[in-house]
Amino acid sequence: MTIERRTGSNGEVSYTARLSVPGSGRVCLGTFKQRRQAEAAIERAQELLADGANPDEIKAKHSLIAFKEFVETEYLPRFSGRTASDYSNSCKVLTEHFGAIPVARISSRDVDHFLPKLSQYSDNYGRKLMQRFRQVMNLAVKHRLIAEADHPFPKSERLPSRKATAVVKTSLNKDSAAWILEHLRQEGQKEGQEGLVGRYWHNLLFVARHTGARRSEWLGLTVSDLDPDTCTISFSSQWNWSKSKPLAKLKTDNAKRTIPLSPEVFERIWLYAHEDKGGIEPDLIFPRPTRGGGWGLWESQSYFTRQYNDCLERVWQAYQEKVEPYDRRLTQENFLVSTHQWRHLYATQILRSRQVDVHTVSRWLGHHDPSFTFAVYSSALDADSPDLAARAAAVLNGTSDQFL
Repeated sequence: MTIERRTGSNGEVSYTARLSVPGSGRVCLGTFKQRRQAEAAIERAQELLADGANPDEIKAKHSLIAFKEFVETEYLPRFSGRTASDYSNSCKVLTEHFGAIPVARISSRDVDHFLPKLSQYSDNYGRKLMQRFRQVMNLAVKHRLIAEADHPFPKSERLPSRKATAVVKTSLNKDSAAWILEHLRQEGQKEGQEGLVGRYWHNLLFVARHTGARRSEWLGLTVSDLDPDTCTISFSSQWNWSKSKPLAKLKTDNAKRTIPLSPEVFERIWLYAHEDKGGIEPDLIFPRPTRGGGWGLWESQSYFTRQYNDCLERVWQAYQEKVEPYDRRLTQENFLVSTHQWRHLYATQILRSRQVDVHTVSRWLGHHDPSFTFAVYSSALDADSPDLAARAAAVLNGTSDQFL
């Protein structure tokens, strides 16, 4: 056995492992970035020879081992994305790489070729790691690096589904939400830029409070999504943070939904939707208010977040000024909340009221399955209910028809 050390034109050192096989001469086992990797390849090949493998089998099985090793030690730890598009991009990069280079095995040079392209992404869930691992194994089968029978995930085997985390405890409550909306309503009655901005955030968070929609869904609302005949609001697209293509399809078909509103709530949204927004196209209800008193489009998520946080910071400062310390029941944590907490407050309040069943709430939230809604908000169904036993007895005894 030999390990040849070579220095490339760029100064990088590589190690090529070769093994002498009786009757077949020297077999090349691959080129590696580190000497210990070359030594490990030789050890594996010697084990295969001891088990009676022929030279061709040594090459094939070494390729399989090297490929799995590459996936586990190089690919998975170095790449993981946060969205479906990140995962799609990773598969695309791999497909392009293998399509461009007909490989017999994955070498350190191949790793260096495309891993930098993937390093821009950040960590993600373990479930996504398994999905990517299966995708890479699919490519290995396609390029005959491994036999289809050796694929670790048969076609019939389902990968783990997304797990719901039990619950979401939101620091936003009905009192702080009411205080935020009222203060912004008062700001909106002022003249000039301050009134324009106050009115904007009041109406935007008013929609969030009464629909439980996601941030991108608020911003993607158009006038045509409002139906005055039925007092409903529909979510059929989401904001794409782009001038060239401002609206995009919702993430899933389940996210397309129509939510009924009370006439009073609908009227307030309807009136704001028909205020002059300077002819912004598409006919958005919530374009971006500009400093000059005009309207534009939101192109940056981070800029939107800063403006949102500044708005809540103003409300918190106003609360401190207007409410004496000994009367304060709310804290800074109740005011400075993420946009998603409006969605959680909407869901928990409706479920705790026990006036709407879980299936309906799940549909209004755009969840894929009522069981997911129940798992996430299960504590909302149990909290603040010390009289559950008495209520259950009343229903069973026929003295009450209230559904638990």
